[in-house]
Amino acid sequence: MLHGPNIQLPEVPSPVCKNYRQVEQQRAPAGASIGDQPNWSREEHERLRMESGAPLSARTTAIEAWCQANPVWKTLYVEIGENDALVALALLGYRARFACIEALLLGPQDEPGWIAGRSTSSVQRLAAGVRAALESLERPWLLRLPNMPILRAPVHQFLAQFAHVRLGSKCHGVRLLLAPGAPLRSVTTRNTRAAVAKARNRIARDRRRLELDWLGTLQEVETVLPDLVRIHKSRNIQLRGTSRLEDPAVYSEFTRRVLAHAEEGNVRLLVTRIDDQVAAFALCVLDARTLYVYANLAAPEWLTYSAGTITNHAVVAWARANEVDAVDWGLGVQRYKLSGPIALEPHSRVEIYSSAGTETAVLAARSMRSALRPFLSGASHAMR
Repeated sequence: MLHGPNIQLPEVPSPVCKNYRQVEQQRAPAGASIGDQPNWSREEHERLRMESGAPLSARTTAIEAWCQANPVWKTLYVEIGENDALVALALLGYRARFACIEALLLGPQDEPGWIAGRSTSSVQRLAAGVRAALESLERPWLLRLPNMPILRAPVHQFLAQFAHVRLGSKCHGVRLLLAPGAPLRSVTTRNTRAAVAKARNRIARDRRRLELDWLGTLQEVETVLPDLVRIHKSRNIQLRGTSRLEDPAVYSEFTRRVLAHAEEGNVRLLVTRIDDQVAAFALCVLDARTLYVYANLAAPEWLTYSAGTITNHAVVAWARANEVDAVDWGLGVQRYKLSGPIALEPHSRVEIYSSAGTETAVLAARSMRSALRPFLSGASHAMR
């Protein structure tokens, strides 16, 4: 098991899929395989996801890290084959919730999801297979999809096959587009360049030492990972009052995924140090000609020197110098992401219901929980 210094990863069952009943094939479309074990290899799954355009958060490494950290979900593979080739794939998790089946598309739930299919017909057959898989569980069901790029053809075609679909919270993915041969000044704004120069001058004026190092080997990433976790927690607590890395499952997913990408040789980690202390970092993953920024934060104690601004600008400079076509900043439109020629892509969480009655019941129960929450919270405080 991979782990860095002072990084304790909780033990979880492996593989995640064990002792789950095989789903009946009666209502599955032709060429569909539905069950708790895959019929196609991990390599074939990853090839389909990659060739169909899936982002890194919907690719095999990220999905496996999430599943290992969240083993409570029973697993269903829905695979669509055609002429001895895998043409569509969905990996579902499910569990019983009262009289209903709650299901989701396995993988990170706060990052972009994807529908892996090679053609319109394969995506349509995949939707039929997903419906057959859930209906074979013989209960009303609710299927949750993470932040889906709703204007992309595979996603739109998949959702069109269901009668009861509800779009939830919306956000935008942000990508910085790097035209071949364009100078760095054309992909960063004058304000950003001025802010970086001002920050560097202040560091020099205060006689402090600034170092920027790009790391990538598994050993290098393991060594600095405790600092990344510390900054990740402290900065989020400062901004939001809480850190998701305090949740053991989220912590496990984060560390497992970082180390797995490093072992694959895809991590590009920029560490910014001031006086030998880690002041900021940008944890990136290179996939073909796209640089994904998985996490980038500055330590609260070094905000005075704009360590985050220096780091983000250096990420763009590295990408430009290494013939990267795009820097994917991830979901959320923050100001620092808007420097240069960007593309915004809408994403939305999605819920699919087995029937109109299921949708009505789920929404009514949700509304009731929301109405009762203040009273339950008050009662809990009164009992202390």
